[in-house]
Amino acid sequence: MDKLNMNTVTVQCGVDYATVESRVRAFCSEHQNGQILTEMVKCEDDTGEVIFKALAVVDGVIKGTGHASEFKGSTNINKTSHVEVCETSAVGRALAMIGYMSKGQIASYEEIENARLQRAEMKKN
Repeated sequence: MDKLNMNTVTVQCGVDYATVESRVRAFCSEHQNGQILTEMVKCEDDTGEVIFKALAVVDGVIKGTGHASEFKGSTNINKTSHVEVCETSAVGRALAMIGYMSKGQIASYEEIENARLQRAEMKKN
């Protein structure tokens, strides 16, 4: 699988977004010795905020970085999995920075869907 042949998901606005899973598979396929490293930069118990940094490394050289932020309980999925969602988003962004994206879109489907869910939750409250 290569950068131009990744699985995409069409979101409500009609734009195709590459899933993070697809980006990871494409990266690993092209760079057998590549690494995706993640680091939790911030984890606040009182606010529920978590921030992750991800690095896409090829031949020992950092080729791309990505950051993401989430709040525990901000969406239904974030009630139980805000750390995982945050890490996945950071990985998706790091890979997008080195070309693993569809049609120039940096954000992943997961990020777009999470933003949509957060907007819906805010409207309820």
